Amino acid sequence: KWNSGKIELYAEKSLSFPAGTMQATNLYRSIVSLDLKSLLTTIISGTCAVQTNGMVPLVCRHGTTKTTAEIVIVTSRTFDAFTITAPLYIIGKWK
Repeated sequence: KWNSGKIELYAEKSLSFPAGTMQATNLYRSIVSLDLKSLLTTIISGTCAVQTNGMVPLVCRHGTTKTTAEIVIVTSRTFDAFTITAPLYIIGKWK
């Protein structure tokens, strides 16, 4: 925690992605959500420093729930469900 009201979170987290679902022609998506409301009030940004099967997960904040991080994979090919251990780094506001 910083006096400015920001908090930095880092963790190696096991993420179980469901199989990719088609969102548009030849575009598949899978999302894992993490509820962080016990640690922060608003997510500012985040990264997921891992590549798996040629896919790089992105970290973003849920559209309406500012304390939920969504780790998203979007790709042009279908894929089965899988689990990885990924390093996550998230910056947020704690006050």
